[in-house]
Formats: sequence, structure tokens, C-alpha cells
Amino acid sequence: MHFKELVLNNYKIYYGKQVIDLSIPREQKPPYKKNLILIGGLNGAGKTTILKAIYYVLYGKQGISDQEYNELFTSSINNHYFNEGGRDCSVSLSFETEQEEVQIVVTWSFDHNKRLINENRKVLVYDKQKNEKRESYMTDEEYNEFINRRIPFEVAPFFIFDGEEVKRLIERQDTSEMKNAIQRIVSLEVYKQLVTDLRKIQSNLENKLKKSVSDKEIKDLLNRITEYQEKLHLAQQKINEITPRIAELEKEKSELTIARRQKLAQNTESNVQIQKRIASYEAKLEQINRDLKKFRSSDIVKVLLSNSIKKLQKTLTEEKQYLENKLKLERQFVPYEKFFNEINWSKIVPPLSESQIEQLKTIGKPTWIKVHNIEQEELPERNIIHDISPNDRTKILRFNTTTHYDIKNLINEKLRLEKLLKEEEENLKNAPDPIDTSEDDKMISNIQKEIWDLEAKLKKYRMHIRKYKDEITNARNILTRLEDAKKDMSEISKQYTIVSNMIQAADEFVKEITDLKASRIKFEFQNILEKLIRKDQEFFDVEFDQQHYIIKIYNDKGQPVRLKDRSAGEMQIIALSFIWALTKTAGLPLPFVIDTPLGRLDSIHRNHLIKYYFNMLSDQVIILSTDTEVTSEYMDYVQRYMVRGYHLEYNQELKYTEVKEGYFDFV
Repeated sequence: MHFKELVLNNYKIYYGKQVIDLSIPREQKPPYKKNLILIGGLNGAGKTTILKAIYYVLYGKQGISDQEYNELFTSSINNHYFNEGGRDCSVSLSFETEQEEVQIVVTWSFDHNKRLINENRKVLVYDKQKNEKRESYMTDEEYNEFINRRIPFEVAPFFIFDGEEVKRLIERQDTSEMKNAIQRIVSLEVYKQLVTDLRKIQSNLENKLKKSVSDKEIKDLLNRITEYQEKLHLAQQKINEITPRIAELEKEKSELTIARRQKLAQNTESNVQIQKRIASYEAKLEQINRDLKKFRSSDIVKVLLSNSIKKLQKTLTEEKQYLENKLKLERQFVPYEKFFNEINWSKIVPPLSESQIEQLKTIGKPTWIKVHNIEQEELPERNIIHDISPNDRTKILRFNTTTHYDIKNLINEKLRLEKLLKEEEENLKNAPDPIDTSEDDKMISNIQKEIWDLEAKLKKYRMHIRKYKDEITNARNILTRLEDAKKDMSEISKQYTIVSNMIQAADEFVKEITDLKASRIKFEFQNILEKLIRKDQEFFDVEFDQQHYIIKIYNDKGQPVRLKDRSAGEMQIIALSFIWALTKTAGLPLPFVIDTPLGRLDSIHRNHLIKYYFNMLSDQVIILSTDTEVTSEYMDYVQRYMVRGYHLEYNQELKYTEVKEGYFDFV
């Protein structure tokens, strides 16, 4: 699947009809397979608006409340267009699969008070096999079913995301929603649904057999299966009771943790925290003073004489060009000078004076030019004021007047830090002592203990469920063998045997495919993580937990690394690696839309992502970037894989954005 085109029509910050071509060429010339579309924009120019527009056009109100919807779309019409009298805005997104092309158009209408009146969603589908185009008007439920068959809502956070927020995938990876999403991405839920459907058929057949079979042994087996099914149901009920209680406790713990964090935030005004800030400001001031000292010793002369040096360089360049042109012109008349000097003027009677000879020389030059087809240009007279050697001239022309220091910003930062330092020294005199959070810590600890107790019970009931399932499976196997032995097997018994065999085969297949997918996820995750991380990071080995569908990382001592304690940049790299692994394992060919993917990363991680990640992630990767992320130093490499680029040009006077072709000016 590929996105083809996004059209923003007076939507939010975008004025007029702004068209972004997202298509990827089917046929490409080697050696590089182009898959990148870069959309550059400064902060506030509308990058996140594009991301959210794509997300909403695809999934509508799925996953958002009425309040969130009102906040998002109450003011979705462009202000400049509204002031001109416009009352409608829209977003159109088209995408293509092997079977069809789909265009989704969402239009919002407003009254004269800028109140949202109506939202209309139109879906156009072109069937490639039937060569047929149809327009569909659907209810919200019908549309959700339509889009989820093509791009499931649960997998959206894995291919449309804010690069700085993607770390939340790691924070939420042990939730049931995340587990379901991963299963959908790698297509496991299809196989598991097949087994579930077969078990329903099997259960119906068992009920029919129980009524029709008189054999006592078979009836006993069926009663035993029913008994274990009831126990299985009770155990599942217990799990269903405990699970929401754990969720409540987690919520309560989260609220207490937030309250505790707010108290700790007040500690930022304690004398301890103020002293830390003072130390930080002093360290920064010391570094700035060192930079200023280096500037005075090495670059101040460049700054003071910069204009004079540049003027001298310009004059020397012009003089050099003049001398070269003059020499070139003189060389054209060397044969003429030689010819004229070889004439024996003494044989001319009466003898010619020197003045007459010079006149002849001057008069003869035009004839010489004409006879020999010499191209001549007039050089204006110029006074050469710098008599220097070629080496000295070259040295002056190559002299670099730029400086490594932004002296203005350094001085401003120094003044700012000195002001902050003075304020903190005043605050230190009246600073309170740190606030005690021991009571909150105790309450959080008690809640966590209760959560652990409930999780232990969950584990016990899950073990019971596995046991009951095994007993049911054994009984069904025996029942199948007994039915096989019966000579007069009814049609129901035949169906039961077939379904049982299918379930056994499907169970084995699901187990094998799960093992295979888990192994592939682990391999792809470890492979890309090793390319993206810095060599000094402590990640040594990885594991994919098949039961909980989570990634675990271990250090060189075999100890698990607590991912939630890592820095934001590290968690982003881990999350991107996880997305890579799922993408390479998935049965879904997804396009990617990523907003500010490099904002929180250091230069090493940025370089690794540029070289090893985006160009190989998928057949279509759309990156929304600032001018400080995908910068000029990376463009020579990125352009090998870039299909096209755009930049978002914000009009400061009229307060709106237009989409322009071409990435930032440095490309």
C-alpha cells in the first residue's frame, strides 16, 4: 500500500489549495531504490498538522472522545480564508493497493460565528480488476469497518507517529492493546481467529454428539469435557474480575505518582535544588568565559578587520583579472612587433623619423588585425596600486575572515546567566527545606504490593486455564479415537473428527508460526539496534517474550535493562528498532509518516538513522523535519533515496502556510 496524494484546502494553518504529491515511482533506475519524501518546516509551520490530518482522514473518530474532537476541529478552517468569507475547509487523502485506489475526502462546514456545523466524509473507490469507480457514503460504523479491513486502527501508532513521542510504544508495550496490535501487524490474529472459529464449531458438534450418542464411555468423555469447560469458564471469569481491578490500582498508583511528582517539583525551590542550579549556571558561565578568552586571543582581529580584508580581496581579484587580460592582449601582437622590428628602415629614402615610424606602426596594426582575424577587446585603463608577488596575492585571497564563535549570542547568554545567577542567589536566602514525600512513597508501595498479589493470582488462574485446556484436549483426542473405532459413524462424528484434526493442525501451525515470527522479530530487532546505538551503550542481548509480546534487553552481565529508565533518546531508538522488527516480520506493506524523527537524538544516533534506517524501513517513508534535523550535511546521502521534497513556507504577515516544492534552500 502507498499514499498517493494529500490535499489541504484552507485547513487550519494552510491557506488555499495545497497539494502534496506522495506517490512513489513503480519503476526506478538502479543502484538506489527511492522511497523518501521530505517535508521541511520550521516550528509552527504546520508539520504536525499534516501528521494529524492523515491520521484523522484515515481513522475518523476512532480512539478520540467528543471533547477531543471539538478541541481538534472547532477552529479547523483557515483564519485568513474565513475572514475573506469562506465557510468550508477540507482534507483529501488518496492511497493505492494492488486491487484498488481509494480517495477519502473530509469536509468541515462553519457558520458566520466560526462554529462547526457539519462534517462530511466521502469515499471514492476505484476497482482495478473491474475497471470501475464508485462513490460510497457510509455511517461511522461502516466506514470504520471499511478502513480497518485495509489498515487496522490498532497498528496506526506503528506507522503514523511523532518521532519524539514514539518512545511511548516501549512504555506501553506490556498492555493488552499493544499485544493485540503486534499480533495484527505480524498477522498472528488471523491464524488465532481461525482456531477460535474451529473450536466453536467443535463445541457445537460435541453438543450434538452428546444428544445423539448412547455409548456410556463417549457420554462420560463428553461430560468430562463439559466439566472442564465450566472450570475453564470460572477461571476466565476470575481473570476478568482481577484484570480491571489491576487497571484501577494502576490508575490510582499513577495519580499518586503524579501528586508525588508535583510535590517533588516544589522541591525545585528548596535550597538544595537552588544550589544545584547555581552550580549549573556557574559551570556554563565558566565555559562561556573560556570561549570569550579564546575569541580574544585568536579571532578578534578577523572580526575587526573583516570588512577591510574583504575589500582588499575584491580589489586584488579585480587587479589580477585586469593583468591577465592585458597580458593576453599583448601576446596577440607579439608576431606583429617582431615583424615591424625586423624591417630595415635605413634603406628608405628619404629616411623616416622615429615619430613617423611609430605612426606607421600604429596605422598598420588594424590591417594586421584584419588580415589575421584577431579578436580584440578594449581594456579600460586601470591603475595597479598593489605591487605584490603571486604567492602573497594568493595568500591574501585565501585568507578566511569567518570566526567559529557567535560572539553576540555568547555575550547575550553570559548576561542572561549572570542575571539568573543573581536571582538564584537571592532565592537561596529565602529557600524552604525539601518537602517530605515518605507518606506518598508508602501508599504507592502498598498499592504496588496489592498489584503484585493480584498478578500472582492471575498467574495461578492462567495456569489452571492451561491445565483445563490440556484436559479438554486429551479428552477430545480420546473421543476422536473412540469415534474412529465406531463402525457405524454418523455424519456428525465424521465432521467432529475432521474439525478436531483441523484444530490440532491449526494449533501446531500457530505455535510454529508464532515461534518463527518471534525469532524473526528478535533477529531484526537485534540487527537494527546494533546499527543504530552508540558503541558505548550497554545493550548486549535481546529477547522477545512470546507470552506478553514485549522486548527485553540485557547488558553484558546478563542482567535485564530497565527500558523505562533510559533516556528519551535511547527509548526513541529502541522504539524505532521495535517498529523496524515488526515491519520486517509483518504481512502488511505499510507506508510510514514520521514527524520530527531526529529532534531528541545526538549526532551519532542521527547519523545512524539516516544511513541505516529510513531508506530501508519501507517502500514509502514520509519525513516531516525541521531544518536542524535532516540538515545539509546529510543531504548528499539522503538525495540518493529521496523521491521529492517540499518545504512549508509560513507567511509572517498574513499568518498562514503554503506548501512549496523543494526541501530547504541548502539542498
